[in-house]
Amino acid sequence: MALNEATELKDKITKKSNIRLPYMIILAVLGVLSVVSGVMNLYLMNAAANVISIDPLSVAIDITYGALLLFSSIMTFKGKVVAIWSFGGAVLVNVVGGLMLGRSVNFFVVLMGIVFLIQLFNLKKQGELS
Repeated sequence: MALNEATELKDKITKKSNIRLPYMIILAVLGVLSVVSGVMNLYLMNAAANVISIDPLSVAIDITYGALLLFSSIMTFKGKVVAIWSFGGAVLVNVVGGLMLGRSVNFFVVLMGIVFLIQLFNLKKQGELS
């Protein structure tokens, strides 16, 4: 009897982990790309100061955005509800940072952020995030 219960528990854990996996991978990839972009801009800002003009605020925004996405990915993996808040904060950093740099609002990021937030809230409803 205990063996069956253990097997059922293992199946539940595996099923829950498999549901969160795509979200975790997407957040991690986007986070890594954003951090790499920020680090590359930082390098270019120092190496080619005479040729390329890069705003230090842009570097800080890219790295912060990527770090929040990576944190959200880790919290999604752990099944923590703080993943929703960190992802929302990442979208907010991206939008507000873009406005501070004089760029227009990237509606694609906003729409995809809303869709992704809805998916994270659905994971919370399903009991995947607690």
